[in-house]
Amino acid sequence: MTSLPTKQPDFARRPFQLVFSYARTYTKALIITIISMLLLVGVQLLVPWIIKILIGAVTTQVASQATMNLIIQLTVVVLVVYILRAGF
Repeated sequence: MTSLPTKQPDFARRPFQLVFSYARTYTKALIITIISMLLLVGVQLLVPWIIKILIGAVTTQVASQATMNLIIQLTVVVLVVYILRAGF
């Protein structure tokens, strides 16, 4: 036996309507907050991604000047990211 979808009662939507009516006045602040959260997550995922590239460069390539330059560049990028995270 399959049950037919039932219409959601009005009292179940009232809390959401109340919250959205208050949130409508703070639209700019909410948008800025969401963008900031996405940027923060992106910055937090940047360091593990760079470390993955570093590990790949060290384990798969022959030690050459190009490999050492890549390691130095990525290390400087990680250092800059940590300094920027500490500043904000």
